[in-house]
Amino acid sequence: MLKSIIYQLIIGTYGTMAYMVDFNHQTESFKVVDSLKVTNSSYVISQDNNIYAFSESGEDSKVYSFRDGVRREVPCPGDNPCYMTLSPHGNMLLTADYSGGSVSVYSLQNGAVAERIQKLAFEGSGPVARRQGSSHIHQVKILPKIAGAEGEWILAPDLGSDKIRVIRYSGNTAAPLEHLADIPFPAGSGPRHIEFDEQRQMMYCIAELSGKVFAFRMASKGGIPAFELVQSVVADEYNTGGSGDIHLHPGGKFLYTSHRLQNDGLAVFAVKEDGTIEKKGYVRTKEHPRNFLITPCGKYLIVASKNTSTLQLFKIGEDGIPVATDSVLELTPNAPTCVVLR
Repeated sequence: MLKSIIYQLIIGTYGTMAYMVDFNHQTESFKVVDSLKVTNSSYVISQDNNIYAFSESGEDSKVYSFRDGVRREVPCPGDNPCYMTLSPHGNMLLTADYSGGSVSVYSLQNGAVAERIQKLAFEGSGPVARRQGSSHIHQVKILPKIAGAEGEWILAPDLGSDKIRVIRYSGNTAAPLEHLADIPFPAGSGPRHIEFDEQRQMMYCIAELSGKVFAFRMASKGGIPAFELVQSVVADEYNTGGSGDIHLHPGGKFLYTSHRLQNDGLAVFAVKEDGTIEKKGYVRTKEHPRNFLITPCGKYLIVASKNTSTLQLFKIGEDGIPVATDSVLELTPNAPTCVVLR
């Protein structure tokens, strides 16, 4: 008898709750095991026994940590954070602030969020007036090691100004972030999320507004990371301006992107040995697939569909194409916006 593998998931939502969910690999089923009361936490992460979240709530926006029933919070009024990650050494929390057009750094004390120690704000705009009136940082990710690049680096896609911000992370407890360069995109692209292929030294970016995937070769110049654009491929053929998330399959052979607003679904790409990509197909999902997760075993893809308040399970075939299963978890009235491993 096969041993059950349980993947522990955290689900962020637009609503009043975040959920702890177990996914059983053997039975292909979901089970809600716990929840946290937090408003509009569109992204959540965890480390050890700490869970980090935020409230994307305008002037009432806050950053939270939870542990053993104890909640700590730090206000960030008006910033509307939309993504977070831990610093390279795990001792600070970084947020991408959509409305603030900034990357913020929060100190941690025994794992609990303590105070904001830096807000690195950006300026800029783009031609799509409804979405690019100012800088909108949509993600913050730690750059993997690149040959010749000195120190540690953070990348932050700026949807509002058509750039990815290249930021040095020093670990300085007063001001750890220093903005040193930008990766430019065609006007109106709206870079949203990025993914790395460390083996091939590639970076892939899904642009929300243009619906294209941009492939960059990573290198270094003068100790600073450098990025050469080698390819751009249309992922959203309906050109709806609603592309969402991007992830590389654990085996490195396939790349996936999610798309919303019309013909909601997942674009599937084959990754060639040189890191370039070729579109293989498109799979429909439930409405508004804002975020998705590929399990570490590479066999399953889980989609958080906001407008249907569901998690939807797909099984990935040998050809890389996800096939929908009957397994769906409903989270009504809360609208899932992210699914991450705990």
